[in-house]
Amino acid sequence: MASPVRLVSQVKKRIQSVTYGSALYRHMLDQGPMPDRLRLSLTDPWPGDSQKGQAMVAGQPGLFDTDDTPCDGALTHEWLRDLRALGTDMARRRAASLIRDWIEEEQGQWDDAAWEPDILGARLANWIAFYDFYSPQLPEGYEGELIASMVRQLRHLINTATIGEIACANLSVVKGLIYGGLGLIDGEKALGLAFDLLDHQLQNEILPDGGHVSRNPQQHANVLRLLVDVRAALRAGQMEVPTDLDLAITRMVPALKLYRHGDGKLALFNGGG
Repeated sequence: MASPVRLVSQVKKRIQSVTYGSALYRHMLDQGPMPDRLRLSLTDPWPGDSQKGQAMVAGQPGLFDTDDTPCDGALTHEWLRDLRALGTDMARRRAASLIRDWIEEEQGQWDDAAWEPDILGARLANWIAFYDFYSPQLPEGYEGELIASMVRQLRHLINTATIGEIACANLSVVKGLIYGGLGLIDGEKALGLAFDLLDHQLQNEILPDGGHVSRNPQQHANVLRLLVDVRAALRAGQMEVPTDLDLAITRMVPALKLYRHGDGKLALFNGGG
């Protein structure tokens, strides 16, 4: 028999699913100003895997599935990095087509998993970071639909972001809020919330010696990567970088080097892969 706490959680989730999937809630997300383009172009500095990109173009993404990226999963659209690594016109078209498919499906029905705050934050950041890669292949006049979907996702993220899990989950929320706040609208609200969440994460995740609280090398690397992305975005937007963020990155880099073997791979302990 399920515990009372679990039952309450299940009921709450069902109510949220009905509410968020309603036409009224969607109408609320579409209210307010809507930009006609991105206000700030942000980039993703990390290398992708061209073999995975080729598999995506061929319609066989499962050939090269791995678990080595932060908050990995099809719903976060991390595969944009792999398509960019391939770099062909077919890869650009495939990226644009998959994003269009997602937008069309989202308009048809609500998917709880796709709108979880950490998944949403990661996907929104990816759409913005890879915009220059895939947007030239969007149909003429479709940019408005894309921006509207981004804004809709950002507003829902603002509504649902709370202090939650440590590691990549809540930092993906932070990243999505910052990328969306800088590139779209509602900057003051999105960035203010992001800074509050970031402060909580740094205080609870990064130890004085620069290690991640999990003592998991892979988790450490993923968190550091997200923090580097957040700092780069703030600098691109000419925003002041929080001192604690700079300090955390400075402390984490030597700790990451300590976790590396001579061949460059990470040590395997505490659940690290």
